[in-house]
Amino acid sequence: MVGVLKQEQTDDDTKKEWCTGELDSAEDKLKGDMQLIKDTETSIADAKETVNTLSNEITMLVGQVAMLDKDVATATEERKKENAGFKELRSSNGAAKELIEMAKKRAADADALFRAPVLRRRDRGDEDLRFACDAARS
Repeated sequence: MVGVLKQEQTDDDTKKEWCTGELDSAEDKLKGDMQLIKDTETSIADAKETVNTLSNEITMLVGQVAMLDKDVATATEERKKENAGFKELRSSNGAAKELIEMAKKRAADADALFRAPVLRRRDRGDEDLRFACDAARS
C-alpha cells in the first residue's frame, strides 16, 4: 500500500508539474492576449481620433472650397463686366478712328478744292478759273 501511495504521489507530483506548467502557459498567453487587446484598443482610439481630426479638416476644406467658388464666381462676373467695357471702348475707338479718317478725307478734299482754283489760275486764264470754281462747288 505504501508503494501504491508512493506511486500515486509520484503521479500526482507529475500531474501537478504538468498542471503548473499549463497554468503558467495559460497565464502567459492570457497576459499576451490582454496586452494585444490593450494595444488594439489604443489603436482603435488613435484611429477614431484621426478620423475625427480628418473629418474636421474635410469640413473646413469644404467650406474653403465653397468660399473659393464664390470668389471665382465674383471674379468671373467682374471680368465679364470689364470685358464688356473693353469691347465697348474698342468699338467706340474704332468708330472714332473712322470718324477721324472721314474728317481727314473731307479736310483733304476741301483743301484740294480750295487749292485747285489757285493753282489753275496761275496756269490758266480767268475763264478757266471760273470753270474750275464751278466744277469744285458741284
